[in-house]
Amino acid sequence: MQDISHHNISSLSFYHCVIRLIIGILFSCSCFEGFCYDYVVNNDSALIKVVYRRTMATDTINPLGNTVKEDLTLKANSNLSIFYSEKLCEWWKIIVAEKGSIIKYFLDRKWHNSIAGLENNIVYRDYTQNLTIDHQRYDLTNWELVESIERPEWVICDSVCTILNYECVMAKTNFRGRIWTAFFTPEIPIKEGPWKLCGLPGIILKASDSQNHYSYEATELFTRNVGIVEFQMKRNRINIKDRRKGLQYRRKCLSEDISKKIQAAYCLDIKKVRHTPKNYDFEETDYPHE
Repeated sequence: MQDISHHNISSLSFYHCVIRLIIGILFSCSCFEGFCYDYVVNNDSALIKVVYRRTMATDTINPLGNTVKEDLTLKANSNLSIFYSEKLCEWWKIIVAEKGSIIKYFLDRKWHNSIAGLENNIVYRDYTQNLTIDHQRYDLTNWELVESIERPEWVICDSVCTILNYECVMAKTNFRGRIWTAFFTPEIPIKEGPWKLCGLPGIILKASDSQNHYSYEATELFTRNVGIVEFQMKRNRINIKDRRKGLQYRRKCLSEDISKKIQAAYCLDIKKVRHTPKNYDFEETDYPHE
């Protein structure tokens, strides 16, 4: 029987560690590539910037106590708008600017924790082209849905409230499977709002669906020096041909254990990742549910 010395065992362990690190770096680079930019679509000055606090139910059967909150940003002018996670966008700009630093960030657990769970979806509207680009990232892949702008059909009500010192008027709509109540202010006649809610004669400052699975409320509003409406296309994106089928597939992917896919793709032995509960759903629910 061949004698295996302690030195040989140590060397073998070190070899496995090196291989694991290399695979990990390749995996990290693959993830990084998913957030690299190909080219910029439009680069116009924004007239308004609104920061919304989104409250999202992670359990639609028992939403109380099962919610997550995140600040998302709307930048808009009369022709363009973008709704996205400004924090995540700024993080990736830093990484792109610091070329060669991907390994440093990959090994930084604090950095991973700071971006974990941030919204990857981006909703971009170009009224001059009558198109909406909905960028999504799931299943380790960049996805893109390009469609004509669909404005919700609103019914304006006689209820009013004050948000950020602006007088707001209530409106209701049934849009893509959910009934939404929104409050807009005619004092700022920009027909925009959070997510895909738009088309009212004033900026939407608050919105929620009838089941309280999703709500958006403006916490900050800026009309000076608000930057640009910048939409940076992601590399290696896959076009979604059918919106409803895309939602159905996305729902299936999010209910699966992503750690198994990472293990299969990169041979990494990682801890099980908690996957999305089956009783969670998107803002859009008008797709086939199994």
